[in-house]
Amino acid sequence: PDTAALCYSYGFSFSPFLSASCRHFHSSNSLWPSSLSEKAGMSRQYLGEIEAPNMVTTMSLEGLFNIANALKIPAFKLLEFRD
Repeated sequence: PDTAALCYSYGFSFSPFLSASCRHFHSSNSLWPSSLSEKAGMSRQYLGEIEAPNMVTTMSLEGLFNIANALKIPAFKLLEFRD
């Protein structure tokens, strides 16, 4: 089985990392969520779901790269653990 399937079967989610990272980077870049969502090509509501700390949502790799490109950071930075 692939890593994603194993993570899903054990209840692991990247959502908490992604949520905190999105908020951290768009705040440190002085980007409003509406600006980030526009630059990433997604709705403000969907970005809000991604950034919500206790909400588990799905996202494609394309969405991950779109957010990273809008923030001008490498995509892996969005998946790094941060306190």
